Amino acid sequence: MKNKTIIIMLSIFFILPFFAFGNDDEVTVCVYDIHPWGYMENGKMKGYVYKISNLIVKTAGYKVVNNNFKPFPRVVLNLQQGDCDFSVFTRNDKLKKLHPLVYVTDANIVIVTNKKMRYKKLKYFKGKTLGIIRNARYLKSFHSDDGIIEYPVKNYNQALQMLSRNRLDGFIGTESGIIPVMKQLKFSKKDFNFFLVGKKEVWVMYSLKNYEKDRKTGKTDALIKAVNKLKKKDAFQNLLKKYKSF
Repeated sequence: MKNKTIIIMLSIFFILPFFAFGNDDEVTVCVYDIHPWGYMENGKMKGYVYKISNLIVKTAGYKVVNNNFKPFPRVVLNLQQGDCDFSVFTRNDKLKKLHPLVYVTDANIVIVTNKKMRYKKLKYFKGKTLGIIRNARYLKSFHSDDGIIEYPVKNYNQALQMLSRNRLDGFIGTESGIIPVMKQLKFSKKDFNFFLVGKKEVWVMYSLKNYEKDRKTGKTDALIKAVNKLKKKDAFQNLLKKYKSF
């Protein structure tokens, strides 16, 4: 009986470290199901954020674990709960339990309207209903304007279809994300007006719950170095051109 007890204790001693540290060579990435950032095509995962996330992890020397694409609010929740390590999106300091790890690139923030609306200043959108992806946050000047009515949408696909049916006055988002969706829906860019609101930084947004642990193992430093290395090669911009062409 005594020998059995010793064997069990030794087994626990060796097994526990395996479970505690067995995933040190992996990075779990969350990608939102918003075309062109993340989408399925012929049963395969594709998209700009999917591609660059994998590229960052592999360049850092880790194995990539990709969960299924999820709605953006679910991605944020998974990050907050520590169910995944990072995602890539426009920096949002209003979201709690997330750590902005490293800057990736800039994104043009635009308001898209139909041809009849030719506004050139943000103040003219007072009283108008503009679509915005749930939980997304772009520019302080936009969100602080109480006169603008924000209408939450799932993705740019929904926003464009609502705009084409005059159910929205317009919608806000990243130009690089909107243009490929127009192409997918067979809309012409000439059918709409684009109003440039400003620029927003795109960051690797890390789970705060996982950050301290991964910082100690050197994982976050490796990811930061990988992003900076890829930026020097213009890897992110070159990849984006493939999705943005219209």
